Amino acid sequence: MTDRALSLLALSAMIALSCGDPQGTTSSGTGGADGGPSCPNDLPASCPAAVPSYAADIAPLLQLRCSPCHFPGGQTSDKLLATYAEVHALRGQVLNQVHACKMPPATETQLDAAERKLLFDWLVCGAPDN
Repeated sequence: MTDRALSLLALSAMIALSCGDPQGTTSSGTGGADGGPSCPNDLPASCPAAVPSYAADIAPLLQLRCSPCHFPGGQTSDKLLATYAEVHALRGQVLNQVHACKMPPATETQLDAAERKLLFDWLVCGAPDN
């Protein structure tokens, strides 16, 4: 099994555990973090051919959506997402929290479908430093 396949398998297992799914499958897509609209089940099945770039795609997205809390000086500075090393170390938690629609919090601007896809594609591809 390749490193990429192992990464996908490990991430899928983390999602299943975080969503409380005893069957070991991904979230059913019901119920958002605030009890409102449903949370999409939009995790890609595999790494796409065009792997998003950390430098060009992911870092700017994190700066835009996560910096109020997860950058130095933010209210959640114990889980920093300001550098590649910090994001890579928390990649499973990032995937779980975003996939379950727990992050960003309901009080903050939510990721749109394209932003979720970009982040999930990068994570499913093993979160490369590219």
